Amino acid sequence: MPGGFNAGRVAAMAETLAHKRLHAAARAWPLLARQLGDAWAVRFAATCAGTPLPPHHGPLLDGWRVAEVLEGEGLLGPAATRELLGARLRFRRGPEEGLQPRTGAWAWALARSAEGRCLALRLAGRTFSVWLPGRRAPSPPPPASSPPT
Repeated sequence: MPGGFNAGRVAAMAETLAHKRLHAAARAWPLLARQLGDAWAVRFAATCAGTPLPPHHGPLLDGWRVAEVLEGEGLLGPAATRELLGARLRFRRGPEEGLQPRTGAWAWALARSAEGRCLALRLAGRTFSVWLPGRRAPSPPPPASSPPT
């Protein structure tokens, strides 16, 4: 840090900006943030802390990154899956980690969730989605019951 800067004030400003970035992404991805609940801040920090703030579509791209990590782990819930599909129908990942608007009369996107796979289609301004049959994520084990007393 250059001389003359107060390290405590710089750290406080960095924390404030990280908090602002976290909440902006939560506003852009309300269903994803709701699914994660209290774990949202931890997941967001683990995914986005080392990445610079994108110059365009920052909160959208930040949440997209978190959703893709959960998708890869098979932990994306159904509502957050639809939210990710909506983003994929409107944008595509461009060069240098940017988002580019999709143009044209139609677009399709596929996402995996904890419930299975979902295919979405945007056609003439309307969106259609269908859950596909096939391999689903394993169900959690039933809760252990205590022996009778």
